[in-house]
Amino acid sequence: MNEFDGSKVQPTGFLDKFFHVSAQKSTVKREMLAGVTTFVSMAYILFVNPSILGAAGMDKGAVFTATALAAVIGCVLMGVLANYPIAIAPGLGDNAFFAFRLFWEWEFLGKKQWLVCSWRRFCLQFCRF
Repeated sequence: MNEFDGSKVQPTGFLDKFFHVSAQKSTVKREMLAGVTTFVSMAYILFVNPSILGAAGMDKGAVFTATALAAVIGCVLMGVLANYPIAIAPGLGDNAFFAFRLFWEWEFLGKKQWLVCSWRRFCLQFCRF
């Protein structure tokens, strides 16, 4: 018999009570291990994203920082507000499209063409609804 055989498991700690881990038939240890595994599998984006967007003329350090902040804020909001164990980070498909399609298409605009491409990407993303 294990701890999840149908008997009601009582929450034991703050994390268990806040995230309802026992109610989901899991343990805090298992969820922490899943979080570490997810982080390790997603950490590549911190290094790949700056190199892709660096090709479009963006500062690689700024892109690294923005990618890390976007991932942290998204994951914290999903965990705390939605109580949903989903990891969120910037998508590489959109960034590759931005860097290798929009950027090269608008190359004639000069040094800050990535700003125009960012605005165009925003319009394409949100105006298609």
